[in-house]
Amino acid sequence: MLKKKNKLVLTIAVVVLIAIAGSCSKLCNSGYEGSRCNELTTTKFIGRWSAADTPGNLAYVDTISQGPVIEDITLSASFAGYYFHHAINASVAGTTITIPYQQPDSDTAYVQGTGTISDNNDLISFTYQIITGADTPQHITNYTGTWSKQN
Repeated sequence: MLKKKNKLVLTIAVVVLIAIAGSCSKLCNSGYEGSRCNELTTTKFIGRWSAADTPGNLAYVDTISQGPVIEDITLSASFAGYYFHHAINASVAGTTITIPYQQPDSDTAYVQGTGTISDNNDLISFTYQIITGADTPQHITNYTGTWSKQN
């Protein structure tokens, strides 16, 4: 009788361990995702995007391309309705784009912000700031945008 109970407990424990092991997700190296960790996290962001940003009802097409490092992307100079003459550098972690504080052109205009891609990878919701002025107080304009992926 004791052997049967031990066997039953052992069987249940093995089944539980198999269920737990099967439900664990693999932790991928930075910059990669997918069931085999072989997809670049940036891939879902790369392409042409139709942008609609406010204030100013900015409507433009921007291209996002792979940056020099696995987690990096580059937004074309059309970002913010061609406000800058040079591309904007950003990084990707999961579903979020981070535009670090930077000065794309050699003037007094800076940019920073974040964006989040939708679950089906066809929309990006952006919030960003353009900061102008060499002295304080600087002028800060807050923007929001919705970008739709073009085919």
